[in-house]
Parts: sequence; structure tokens; C-alpha cells
Amino acid sequence: MNTQNASPIGAGRRHVKARLTALLVHGMGASPAWWDPIIPVLERAGITARPLAMPSLESHGPEAWRDELLAQINTLSPAGLMARNDSSGLATGRVTEAPIILIGHSLGAAVCMEGARLQPVACLVLLACPPFHADHHPPPPPDTGLSLTAASRIGRFLRQACANAAQVSSNAVHFVGAADSWVPLDQARRLPFPLVAIARARHNLGKSATFLTQLLRHLLSTRLAAEHLDPGVRLDYLGHTHPKAGSGLPDGLALLGLGPLAPPPARLDLEVTTRCQLACRACARTLNAPHGNDTDLAEGLLIQLLDQLPCVEEMFFVGLGEPLLHPRLPAFTSLAARRGICVRLVTNGLLATPETLARLRDAGLSEVTFSLDSTDEAVFRKLRGNAPLGAVLHHFRSVPAGLTRSIFTTLSAANAGSLAGIVDLAAAEGLPAVAVTDLNFAANQPRSLARNDCAESLAAGIARAREKKVLLVGPHFHETPDLMRSVRRSLVRTAADLTGRTARHQHCLAPWRVAVIGASGNLSPCNCAPLAAGASLQDESFCELWNGPAMQAWRRRVLAGTSPDCLVCPRY
Repeated sequence: MNTQNASPIGAGRRHVKARLTALLVHGMGASPAWWDPIIPVLERAGITARPLAMPSLESHGPEAWRDELLAQINTLSPAGLMARNDSSGLATGRVTEAPIILIGHSLGAAVCMEGARLQPVACLVLLACPPFHADHHPPPPPDTGLSLTAASRIGRFLRQACANAAQVSSNAVHFVGAADSWVPLDQARRLPFPLVAIARARHNLGKSATFLTQLLRHLLSTRLAAEHLDPGVRLDYLGHTHPKAGSGLPDGLALLGLGPLAPPPARLDLEVTTRCQLACRACARTLNAPHGNDTDLAEGLLIQLLDQLPCVEEMFFVGLGEPLLHPRLPAFTSLAARRGICVRLVTNGLLATPETLARLRDAGLSEVTFSLDSTDEAVFRKLRGNAPLGAVLHHFRSVPAGLTRSIFTTLSAANAGSLAGIVDLAAAEGLPAVAVTDLNFAANQPRSLARNDCAESLAAGIARAREKKVLLVGPHFHETPDLMRSVRRSLVRTAADLTGRTARHQHCLAPWRVAVIGASGNLSPCNCAPLAAGASLQDESFCELWNGPAMQAWRRRVLAGTSPDCLVCPRY
């Protein structure tokens, strides 16, 4: 299985111009004025900010803060939007209208955490939430003016909020200053939320320009923003408009502020096995075979990963092996789908029988992508290790109702002439588009489109696509913030759109957006560099790995153009 395949062809996001409201809860000893630097950032994104004035901690305690927050949530959420399941008051329903963002700082973060536990909201943002655990009691900030009784009450509240954190079902992220002495990173990681460490920032994150940029990027990259904010606003801040003059980065990448740190990933590429029935000529598995050391992903490791990545919105089963060889794939699909994750599968098609796909659909699978490089039997067998084309095409044509299907095609000098046939298949089966790319990996470059004169064959395939009204989506669809709005930027209209290469970073956002996890639990820096595996989730938490030294070093090399894997990649 070639790890560069992943389908962009799925259900499109709908854009509803609706109001988003953020409730802001300040910390101990602060006031609503603490949010003054942050409110303009939210308003620029089209989010209405409502800072709350909280009662006296000395007289009422943090429980009163929690109750005030719940009252505000109820005011914004009409009756019936929340479904309650028992006398505990724990809400099981999700917000279906008037989506709310909770943002809390310090003690206010713990209050928001408890509020989201009792009444789930669309998005939860914690700023420097005190990690109050049995073995770690942070000292209170100086000059609070609180009595010992009030301080003890706050301590009990914080301890209970941290103990209940695993019950929070809202989409959450935790921002912490790397220089925050009151909320040290090693303790903040114990909360079960993705952690974003802001370099050189202290406890008062509102004073950090880096934090303000990261907060804006996070909020605008969520599914909530895609559904409720003006797409033009998102594009202004997430790319493809108004690049900074002299930055050398086209398509607005300068506005992303790319650096060694990354926000929590919204997408997970998961390799469930390294086993495969085929030895495809261009696959990284064939180029560097595991030599009998094949691995299957353990279910416990998947559960651990999903627990640590509550912000993930979509997951692809893809990697060096064939996912359908894993006997627990329906169970894995169900585990992710029950958490609201859109699950997609990339397959070579040999085992994708209607019965197998129906079981996966019933478990929650949304889309199946067939990695199909030719409709010519001889060419297909040459590229796919003598695999039978007929069985794959039969399975493709027999995908059960309720599953979106798509085609991903990796082209080379050997099959450039097959593009027209792929287009004909897509048109006959009613597919609106086909994803296409040139070869990656250094060992493949002698056979790549970029190194060979394939312009005539490619031009014929592109012309056929225009004739059949099938869109050809190129390798840069990964870098489009909003595919449904900016699809034209990803289309293949000339051969150069497939054969072009760059000597410096211009497009790729994968190391900032996509978490690539191998079957053994290793975090790879990119799905186009699957053999450059980093540390394992069995040794460290995902948060430690995602912005750890290895990933930071890789992102720096990507930006500097010193990664050999990137210089031969059509996405770069």
C-alpha cells in the first residue's frame, strides 16, 4: 500500500453563516478586563466574545462560578438542545444549535472544564489550567487576599475538576506557557487534552503574541468554524489570500506563522498493519520490506491514542500494509466512529468485498478509497505485483450503498497513459473526481513523471477528464484549508500541475496538520516519509511526541528545504 494515498473526495462541508459565541471565564484575582487583548482576536474571526464577571470567591467559592457559567450556557442554548440521562445532571447530548465556545484561564479554565462536563459544548479551550493532582498541589498565586478557608475550598474544587477531566466529551485543547512556573508542562500533560506549549510564555498567556496567533489558528481550523463562520474569514487567516510581502511563501502560508510547533492535529493517518498481499512496485513497503517483522496495531494502543486526541475529526486507515488484513478493523472503526470521528479507508481493493465493506459501514465507516493505478490488465499486474485487476474492479463497482467511494491514482512513466482509462471508469461509475499524484520517495524518481517526458500521455488524460466532466485533484489538495471553496487551486489542468517540483517549501502542511501513527505506535513525521519513524506512544504521550524534539526538528527541516524526502515529493 502506497502511503501517499488519501482521498480528498468525500462529503463536503456545508457553510452556514451563523453566530458563534465564546463565554470567557477569568482566573482567580482577575476580572473581565483580563480578556481585553483576546477579545479583538475573537471578533476578527467572527466570534462574539462575552467575558463573564464572576462573584467573590471569598463569599461564594468556585462552585458559584460554575453555576453562573452553566446559567449562561442555558441562556444561549434553548431548552431541549441538551439531553440529560440521569439524576446526576451529566449531559449526554451534543449542542445542535447556538454552538458555544468556552474559554477559561487558570481557575476559570477549571470552571469551564467542569461546565463542559455537565453540559457539553461545541468547543472548550483551556488556558493554563492548574494541574491539581493528589501528588501535585500548586501554590496559590501571591496577593490573592483570600482566607485559608477560601483557598482550601478552591483547592478541593481544582482537585475534583482534574479528577473529572476524563468525563469531558467536548472538543478541547489546553494552551500552556512553556515558562509558566505555576502550571509546569510535565504536570499539565496529565490532563487528558491535547497540549499546545507556547514558547517563552508565562501564566498570563494574553500577553503572548504567539499565543494569540495559535489560538486564532486553532479556532478557525475546527469543524465548528467550517460550519458556522464565513469561509472568506477562515481563508483570510488560514491561507490562500494576501501573502505577506517578501516572505517567499505563496498562497498565504506566511499568515500561518509556520514554525516548529503545531496545533493539535485534526486528522489521523493510522496504519493498522504492515502486512500486505502485494508487492507494489512503487510502495515504500516494497522498497524497504519489513523482512518478516510485520506488525498489527493493538486495540489498547488505539484506545490510548483516541483518548489523547479528542480534537481529531477524521481518521484514515492507511499505511504500508493493507488495512483489511487486520481482523479487528470493524471494531477499530466503531471505536473511532462512536467518538464522532469521520472514518475513511484506503485499500488495494483485493479484500474489499461487498460483505466486508457492509460490516465496516455498519461499524461507522464513511468512505472507501481504492488505490487504483490502471484499468489495463497488463499495466496493473506489472505495477501491482501480478494482482488480478478483475477482482478489484468488481469490488469497486459493488461498494454497498451508504459508503462514499473514491479513486486515488499514483502516476509514473509506466502508467501515464492509463489516466484516460481511470477517468472513463470514474465517469461510468458517477464519480465527480479522481485524486492523482506523481511518485514520491527517492528510489522511485527515475520512473517519476518529473524525470520523464510524459506530457503527451498526461495531456490526453486531462483532455478526457474535461470531456467527461471529471475533476482531477492534484497532490496539493492536502494543503487547501477549505477544499470545497478552493478546489480550483488543487485541480490538475496541465501536465505541469503533476510534474512540477519545488526546491523550497511552498505547499506542504502535513507535519502541522496530520498525525501519522504506525502499527507499532510510532509517530512518523509525515505520511510521505513513513520510514522516518520517531518515538513510540508506548514510551511517551502523544502530546509529548507531537511537539517534541523530533517533530520540531523535522518541521524546521521542511521549512529550510533540507529534508531529502521533501525535495522529491510532489506535495512539497
